[in-house]
Amino acid sequence: MITAKTRIELYNNGMNDTKIAKELNVSSEAIRQWRKKNNFPINKKPLLNTREETKRMELYKKMYDDGNIGNICGVTRGTIMCWRKSRGLSPNKSQFGKYKKHNEYKPNHYFIENESEINYLYNNIH
Repeated sequence: MITAKTRIELYNNGMNDTKIAKELNVSSEAIRQWRKKNNFPINKKPLLNTREETKRMELYKKMYDDGNIGNICGVTRGTIMCWRKSRGLSPNKSQFGKYKKHNEYKPNHYFIENESEINYLYNNIH
């Protein structure tokens, strides 16, 4: 039998509605209704690990725009935009000179022309 104590333990362990539902073999909707009835907020996805947060912030401070940060970090421009907005950061302007859009082979592929920049990114960020 599923008890409120079991649900609360799973919730307090950081599980979201879907994971709690799978664990208890009930619908996500049932868990959502239970959570709302008891005024529990949604358990959000875990924050970025320190390394990824640092990498994004370093690139932002170097004035890279959302698209270029996303390209380097392997996520979309929209993901970086949400990350930046959640931290109250304003957008950086496009980085002419650091990155050049490479239209000949891949329409949305960027590459770095400066070899010291490549070495820095490879050694310190990736």
